[in-house]
Amino acid sequence: MANVLRSAELEVLKGKRHGRLYRKPFSKRRYRASAPEEAPARRTGALRLHWTKGVAEGIGSRNGKNEVRIVAYLESDTPYSGILEKGSEKIEPRPYVEKIKEKAKPEIESIMKQSYE
Repeated sequence: MANVLRSAELEVLKGKRHGRLYRKPFSKRRYRASAPEEAPARRTGALRLHWTKGVAEGIGSRNGKNEVRIVAYLESDTPYSGILEKGSEKIEPRPYVEKIKEKAKPEIESIMKQSYE
């Protein structure tokens, strides 16, 4: 399931954006930034490249029944990923986390419905 999240992340963070046009630092090339409420644009590619995926498990009880809980996760290693997601005083949010979840949800639900014998 972490691979499904990673594939969804790559899809959400690719493509053209509709923000301002900027010059790339130390280059004559230009790139188009994302507009507010769009997923972040790719300038250096660091946000798309630096992710940690994994699976965590735990045992707990709910309604008097013991259960095993397995959680697939994907998290960004870039220090500015939270600023892009939530925004700051200087930048409006460029949300992408919910978009990744929405894109991955149908395939994850399909996997969870399969019978494992």
